[in-house]
Order: sequence, then structure tokens, then C-alpha cells
Amino acid sequence: MLGVISFLEIPTLNDHIEKQVRKVRHSALHADLSDFLEGDLMIELGILRIHEVDMDEISFLTMDVKMSAGEWNEDVELERVRQAFLRNFEDTEDSVLLARQDGKLIGLIVIHFDHDDTIELNPWFLGGHPIVHKKASETQLDSRMIQRVKEYAVSVGVARVNVHIMKEGSHPPKLYEDLGMALFEEVTHLRADLSDLEITSVSSTEVDIVPLHKAPMKGLYDCWYASFQSGQDRSFFARSQEQNRAHFDESFDKEEYDTQASVALKSGKLVVGFALIKHTHGEKNGHLWELGVHPDFKRRGYAKLMLADVKEKLLQKGMITLSLNYDRSNEPAVNLYRSLNFKEEWTQVGYTWMLEA
Repeated sequence: MLGVISFLEIPTLNDHIEKQVRKVRHSALHADLSDFLEGDLMIELGILRIHEVDMDEISFLTMDVKMSAGEWNEDVELERVRQAFLRNFEDTEDSVLLARQDGKLIGLIVIHFDHDDTIELNPWFLGGHPIVHKKASETQLDSRMIQRVKEYAVSVGVARVNVHIMKEGSHPPKLYEDLGMALFEEVTHLRADLSDLEITSVSSTEVDIVPLHKAPMKGLYDCWYASFQSGQDRSFFARSQEQNRAHFDESFDKEEYDTQASVALKSGKLVVGFALIKHTHGEKNGHLWELGVHPDFKRRGYAKLMLADVKEKLLQKGMITLSLNYDRSNEPAVNLYRSLNFKEEWTQVGYTWMLEA
């Protein structure tokens, strides 16, 4: 979404064990404060758990900064911003880095724990970049805040810090490059009206479509891993094997996806494809969270076969649109979605910093 950012209902992690690990890690580090001079300004940085902060205060600063930058419409209300914070972060063990001058909040970064060893800066509707008051925007406060998060990550044993920003946004990539962060993915968001999707699928006696939740998890993981390992998705290769497993477990949590619209493809007892749908990115929208075909079964039209089935199931549920994200380096995906009449809405670039072994 270039220009105006919508509020995305993204599910947060709820794994009990991970939460307990985070609680132990964070206990001695929150309320950590550091002061530094920025020009003639004395600025105080502090890290608190998100449930310890004043939601109205961080909501107001976020709304003010986003509106001033033209990223949000002027009709966005404070309560809507507050509810977005609560919806996405209330039940997490995430943290917030706060920057204050003379007690006034002038900057913030939400520190989201994405799995057990990765931090994501200002995820989802927050747009990635540090939220900094316009009066401090010409200072190096944003750079200092990101550096502080990196230091915090090291102190809590996190090996990786990610940030995603709009490609056509106002925040220069050089800022992240100067901080030792490398480009690791370029993700485009597509959307299509279900009624406009003309999917000509093949018929096959070689495979059967079954509900995703009835497919064995081991078979799903093996198919998922093989399909991405043979593909061109940069985010897969940027993660460790343990991180990929954690990503799979979170994505394929039966409590989080649409069990009626999500499907798997089987050849005998072997899982050879999958299409996973979640209801995010807008009302009456199905979001194609994961799609893949085992490399031994590619180039047979099976991705379209699953998408045609998903389309019918979503129409039966009263959905209007289908959306998805894909890495622009993934040429087969680019060709597939262009052929199906999907339209681009926005592109994000992802930068990452990893702790050296």
C-alpha cells in the first residue's frame, strides 16, 4: 500500500514455552536507560515491556508522525491506532524502545520477537522505520535508536534484527546499510478480486486435493522444505534451519489458518503441495500465506489446481478478494501471479543484521 498504510490483523506468537523464555530473558533488562547528546538535545532512551507503556502516548506519537509524513490519511482516529497496538501486541512479551527529551516522548520502536532468535522492528502497520517526531527527524536519532536495539538484541541473546520498509517510502536504504544491515528480501503485495481470477486448472488422476489440516505434519514439513529449498525465495535462504522450522510451525498452526479454504495436494500417501489461507490484510479477504509444490511435481499445473479450489472455497465463504506476498526474485511466482490478473499494491524491502558467530 503505497502512501496510506492500512491496519493489518496479523496473528502474534502465542507459544507458551517461547513466552516463558522471553520472560526470563527480559526480566533484568527492562527499564534499562541510557542518555546521549544529539546536537544540543539530551535524549533519554529506555526499554520497557509493551504492556508497561502508556498506550495513548505511543498511539498519539505514531499517529502524529505517520500523518505528518503523509503515510496515513488524516481521518485516522486515535482510538483506531490504540486498538491496532492492542490487537497486535497486547498478548505478547514484546518491548518498546522509547526516546524522550525533557520527559516528552519523541521516538519509539516496537521490538517484536519473531520466533526465539529474531527481532523485528516496528512490524506490520508501524512500517518498520523508527517513529520519530518531526522536530527530531533531522537528527540522527533514528540511527541511534536502531543501534540501541542491536545492543539490546546482543544482551538478550538474539542473533538477528530485521526491519521492513516501503520501497517507495521516505526512509533511505543507506541508513540501514551504514548500520551494517544487509538487504535480504524484496516483497511485493498483490491482490485480486476473486471474480476476476480466471484460473484454468488441469485435471489429474495423479493427485488428490484434501483439507490441509488432515495432511500429516511431517509430510507437510518435508514438502514445504523441499519446495522452498528448490525455489528462489530469499527469505527462506536467509533463515537458519531452526528458524525455518519455527516459521513453518507458526504458519501451519491449525488454530491460525482457515481450515475450510486451506488445502494440500497428495499423491498416494505423499504430500506434494499446499495452499494455506489466513484472513488478514483486510475485510472479506483471504490471504495466501503459503503456497508450494514439491520439486518432483512442479511444472504440471498443480499450483493453479490448488488455487482454483481455494478460489471456490473462499467464494462460498463470502470472501471478495485474495491477496498474497511474494519475493520479487522468485521468477516462477512472478510469472504465475501475473498470468492470473493479480495487481501490485506495495513493495517492501527487508534489511537484516546478524550477530557474527
